[in-house]
Amino acid sequence: MASFAFVSRPNAVESFGGRILRFAASPINLLYAWYKARVEADTLSRFSDRRLDDIGVTRGEIDRLVFNRARTK
Repeated sequence: MASFAFVSRPNAVESFGGRILRFAASPINLLYAWYKARVEADTLSRFSDRRLDDIGVTRGEIDRLVFNRARTK
C-alpha cells in the first residue's frame, strides 16, 4: 500500500496578501497602543495626589511610566 502526504503550502497570492495585512496592521497596533496609554495617563492624572501616593506614583512620573510600559508590550 502506498501512502501520500500532501503538504499544504500557501500560494504566492495568499503569502503576499498576508504580508500586506501584517504591514498594514503594524501602524494600527502602534496607534491603538498609544491611544490606550493616553487613556491610562488621563485617568491617572485625574487621581488626587494622595491617591497617587497610595499607589507609589508622583504626578511627574505618570507619562514616563505609562508610555514606557506601552513600548515594552
